Amino acid sequence: MKVFYPVLTLSTSSNMVQVGNSSMLPGAHIGSLCIKSHVKPLTLKSGLHAPKLKHNLLSIQRICLDNYCNVIFLMVLLFL
Repeated sequence: MKVFYPVLTLSTSSNMVQVGNSSMLPGAHIGSLCIKSHVKPLTLKSGLHAPKLKHNLLSIQRICLDNYCNVIFLMVLLFL
């Protein structure tokens, strides 16, 4: 099941992402994307696409700000 859907690619980017070993990886594009949710789709504005990252990273703070929502983490559940 595909969870992330690009909405609009805004521009190319020279932004860099610093990873755990302090190396820097280049960002390719900045754009918005829509994330599927059980309640409603969530929009992430100004998401940075860094193709050399092995895993997707999401900013919980940015998701909350962009979608006017709260996130609650419990031992076995995640509420949005």
